[in-house]
Amino acid sequence: MKGPLGEQGYCVISNYFNEYDLALFPEVSRSLIGSEESKDILLKFPFLSKPLFDPKVISIVRDYLGPKAVLDYASGRRFLSSGSKSDEWHHDSVGHRIKIFMCITDQDDTTHTEIVPSSHRIKYSNYRDSKMALEDVKAVGKIIKVIGKKNDLIIFDTNLLHKGVYSQVPREIVQFEFTDIRKSMMRGHVGMRMCSFHKSITDSPLVAAKYLKNSGDSVHFA
Repeated sequence: MKGPLGEQGYCVISNYFNEYDLALFPEVSRSLIGSEESKDILLKFPFLSKPLFDPKVISIVRDYLGPKAVLDYASGRRFLSSGSKSDEWHHDSVGHRIKIFMCITDQDDTTHTEIVPSSHRIKYSNYRDSKMALEDVKAVGKIIKVIGKKNDLIIFDTNLLHKGVYSQVPREIVQFEFTDIRKSMMRGHVGMRMCSFHKSITDSPLVAAKYLKNSGDSVHFA
């Protein structure tokens, strides 16, 4: 486990997009209202695919997961205090993968992500048993708040102990997940959410084009 994630299991890249792209964020935000999960967010807004072509992000993903790491899915999410399944302490029950939260709006003390740095190194006897009680989490290490700001990328290992904190202040993100394709094939996770993308993403080294099906200007996992 090398690169920026190796030590603590997470990192933050701030001020990611330029002013021109940032001006489109309110439109992205409006598109998330009323939708539990926008599975075609990268089709509607192709500029959000920037991390898939960014040498810095590519390096973080591949230094950590290895040269076979690829995009597993991407979607837009708008979280509120009701209905979320991620407000308990957990890991994602899939071992070491990388998740990116692209913050579309500012988060605050009432809506953010809490983590335990370095807990990504824990090995579990049963990865399906992913929930953990607060007292057990505190025994692992110090809990910190990761309060994302608009235009931040929060990058972390899905094996890191984490939880969402929600309120009536929406937490609006575009999320990406990357994995070693060999492990994904064994678990059946490649494209599990049937996301759609603009066809330009097939030029990314982090995209396994052979698993995508063309449909005009869009592609989706076959």
